[in-house]
Amino acid sequence: MTIPTVAFATSYWNGEHLQSIKRQPSTPAILPLDAFRCEFMGHNWGVPAELLWYPSDPFSRREPMGCALLHDVFVHPQRVGDIDISSRLWKAMDSLGRRGARWLPYWENREFVGTDSDDLKVSIYNRPGHGLIAVVANMGSQRLEPLVKFDLAKLGQGEKLVGVDVLSGRPVECEG
Repeated sequence: MTIPTVAFATSYWNGEHLQSIKRQPSTPAILPLDAFRCEFMGHNWGVPAELLWYPSDPFSRREPMGCALLHDVFVHPQRVGDIDISSRLWKAMDSLGRRGARWLPYWENREFVGTDSDDLKVSIYNRPGHGLIAVVANMGSQRLEPLVKFDLAKLGQGEKLVGVDVLSGRPVECEG
């Protein structure tokens, strides 16, 4: 990160150098979460960031997307199919009213959300009374059936949420 040059930018793209790394058992083995927060987020520099992903990367398409979205960063589209996925995310954010939502990153939201695994990370875009978008990502090497619990009262949400997977459009089971 060359901070003096970022001062003249309206956004920055990062991650091209990750292509030379061999595949690892988990995303944080390639790109540790604390390193992502330091270099790839953009929040600390005041400049929006995008993560670059290429088919030759050590990641599958979904792995960098989950990691990036946990940090309020989008993955830059590379192929036509990527544009469809990105547009679903953009539309969901617009539908929620992202500008009016409070972002609650996984490292600062334990009073609002809990999981059944330390490998499962959840960041939330919360708009009290209007809904929320939860980015749920498995940062471990083992497959998980995610269990996520929200404190809806603390989030200022109603007693019941209707869950939808933004990428597939399928319903997500919500209880309690």
